[in-house]
Amino acid sequence: MIDTKYLLQEVERNLLENRNLFDAHQLKMARSGTLKPLQIQIQDIDTQEARICHILNMVNQVNIRYRERNSTILNHACDAILKELAAAKFA
Repeated sequence: MIDTKYLLQEVERNLLENRNLFDAHQLKMARSGTLKPLQIQIQDIDTQEARICHILNMVNQVNIRYRERNSTILNHACDAILKELAAAKFA
């Protein structure tokens, strides 16, 4: 099993590399687990803005739920974040 802490570090690294995609305040709050959920309208689901909101929501939830233990669920969430970041980078 891949170490959850390692995947979280990868997510952090990727977020910082792509910080130009995000609002600095929202990114800071998501990274600390204090971001209020961002709403995504159904008509906007395929937009870059919706993708960014989704990434921030996932980062926020992972940071809320991480308890210094390995977790398969959090590993999958980190993988999803990394894939979304890669897609957002080229959109």
